[in-house]
Amino acid sequence: NDIQFKYVSVPIIFLISGLKLKTDEIRDAFKAWRALIWGLLSILLVTPTVGILLTNLLPFNVVEPGNYSVGGNDSTGNGTDDVIVERTPFGHENIRVGFYFILVAPCTISSGVVMVSEIV
Repeated sequence: NDIQFKYVSVPIIFLISGLKLKTDEIRDAFKAWRALIWGLLSILLVTPTVGILLTNLLPFNVVEPGNYSVGGNDSTGNGTDDVIVERTPFGHENIRVGFYFILVAPCTISSGVVMVSEIV
């Protein structure tokens, strides 16, 4: 049973970061419950909602389903490829779905802690 490095290293990083905290800092953090609620709401609701609304404003390629009897570029040559009706700089409309996945995934707190602790 080999324990992978990533399963050991991440908890160690959190443990070391936690041990470096002062008791007063922990107490102050719990007193700032409004900031905690705002942080959670902005990460989980506000940012994804605004991002999705803005993504919907971007022009993506207009695509119609295939099933055309002539032409087509699929491997069988029977004309069942999707047909791009209008090309835009943002590419295929499925890229929009990729944007959605990125927007709804919460940012990692650990990377934020590392970045902030390096500044301070």
